[in-house]
Amino acid sequence: MIARGWLLLAIVILINLISINHFIRFDLTKENKFTISKSSQNVIERLDDIINVKVYLSKKLPPQINESAQYVKDMLSEYSAFSQGNIQVTYVDPAKNTDAMQEAQNIGIPQIQMEVLEQDKYQIQNGYFGIGIFYAGNTETIPVIQNLSTFEYDFTSKIKKVASQETKTIGFFNGSEEQDSQNSYSTVDQNLQKTYQTKIVNLADSENIDVDTLIITRKAEEIAPEEFVKIQNFLNQGGKVILLIDGVNVSQGLQAQAIDQTKVNEFLQNYGVTINSDLIYDQYHESASFSQGFMTFFLPYPLFPKLINENFDQNNQIVNTLKSVVTPWASSLSIEPKEGVTISKLLQTSKKADHLLENLNLNPQQQFTINTAQQFTIATLINENLLVVADSDFISDGFLQQFSQNLNFILNAVDYLTLDPDLIAIRSKIFTDNPLKKIAEELNIIIKTIGILFSPIILIIYGLVRMKGRQKMKNL
Repeated sequence: MIARGWLLLAIVILINLISINHFIRFDLTKENKFTISKSSQNVIERLDDIINVKVYLSKKLPPQINESAQYVKDMLSEYSAFSQGNIQVTYVDPAKNTDAMQEAQNIGIPQIQMEVLEQDKYQIQNGYFGIGIFYAGNTETIPVIQNLSTFEYDFTSKIKKVASQETKTIGFFNGSEEQDSQNSYSTVDQNLQKTYQTKIVNLADSENIDVDTLIITRKAEEIAPEEFVKIQNFLNQGGKVILLIDGVNVSQGLQAQAIDQTKVNEFLQNYGVTINSDLIYDQYHESASFSQGFMTFFLPYPLFPKLINENFDQNNQIVNTLKSVVTPWASSLSIEPKEGVTISKLLQTSKKADHLLENLNLNPQQQFTINTAQQFTIATLINENLLVVADSDFISDGFLQQFSQNLNFILNAVDYLTLDPDLIAIRSKIFTDNPLKKIAEELNIIIKTIGILFSPIILIIYGLVRMKGRQKMKNL
């Protein structure tokens, strides 16, 4: 017995000695949220010099931030281990080091206010929880670590950006300069700035488009023919374009008007693609909020189709890891195969969708009848350099507040066209939206009937068995 005890002790000591030099953690989560992805490892393996990572972290932290800090430490230990010395991590408490405090301020890492429990009283104190990344005179920061679910993406994108010889530029060719908040794209812009430079492009005043990828959210009729010529020349020279064009204009009061697509369709006809002036409605859809007087209410709204993964192109990394995308008031794309043109149907509706053609009635209280069930294409990738989506609203600030998963689509698209698929694979780990699959109404009725009939029968059988068991016990 004593020998077994010594053997167990020796095994425990051996495991601890091994763990000192080898960071091992078993991750049982579905999406491996606590393990560095293969894509992050690929980014790290390409590093050819040392990157210094400095974590500005206060020692006295509230319990909830302490847990976050431990997670960050574990993840940075993995980064350091995989880099084989190319990522060197140090921790400093600016509150105890005036030089570190000044450095944090210089690179844009602020003090944050934290609520700390001391002597049975909650007190407000200042602290730090940010990261500085230094490489060859370049600096990138994560000013405040707030969302752990995006930490790997944020950190790897900063590593990729600071180690890159050049920063790619994303241009926005928008509509009129004065846009209301509903049609603003500031959320997309802010997220893109984590990895890229962004700028507004005015094609009317520019001979050349000096960006790597151009995002067009302008109304089709506002784009002049000579501007389409510049866009085509940009594509011919190796540029990438994301074209977000509405087929129907929806104004306040749910007024819909078809948009003249003549100019944009003349541009797209060389690729065999046409944007239709219709509105798609789908049996699989989201709810929308509507206001009447002082009241706001939510209703299921078939004109907000919820496109799900099973209808995405599973061979394309822009969409194959997404769970869903919601496209409000989207139109359809018609596709005619053309020789020399490769087309990927990225986003499609379910096979139980239909469309409004002439009577563009947006009333949410009407009956949306599926007259001719069919599947529609809403987004397509052409020749790996032109992405066309028959909807521009779905990534605007107003709709991203309700359908945040749409942001991942546009970020994936930009990464795919501009850089490489590394960041897409990392971002796919943070998705939480897992929509339920819609079942046929007949099957739904059968399941309900079985539940109603058999639930009491099962309870009765259970009661009889228990009663019989008790009677046997009494007889004993």
